[in-house]
Amino acid sequence: MKIGIIVHSKTGHTLSVAQKMRERLAANGHSAEIERVTAADEREFDARNVRLRTNPPIDKYDAIVLCAFVQGGRLSPAMTAYLNGIKSFSGKKAACLLTQFFPFSSWGGNQTIAQMTGIIRSKGAEVPGTAIVHWSSFRRGKQINDAINSIGALF
Repeated sequence: MKIGIIVHSKTGHTLSVAQKMRERLAANGHSAEIERVTAADEREFDARNVRLRTNPPIDKYDAIVLCAFVQGGRLSPAMTAYLNGIKSFSGKKAACLLTQFFPFSSWGGNQTIAQMTGIIRSKGAEVPGTAIVHWSSFRRGKQINDAINSIGALF
């Protein structure tokens, strides 16, 4: 299966998890490729005003893993703009992986997963699974492994 790992990462934390995800998917026999979403101005907080510098296509993939971070209790503006710009996810499986600073999912992670899955489901995607990595947690390494294992097993 050809899987696109679409990532928006500002500090490199989310990208580092996506790279481990790519390794896991490749070890499972899939063709996995990382593509980055970047904004012309990463300081823009309103997704309606974000101009994307890179806008990866999804049509060449059988499945997608969307990786982003929580910013201000919401999905990062660049990933929000990216997802809003995609016309259809019809026929695609799309798993979601988030990173967030706070140690509890109830502090922005859960609502961000709901936001993310809501956008892609409204465009026809099947969302078989999600995961959140809490960057400030002393168990971060285990959370990364758990996220990679749970999402990796979906494909």
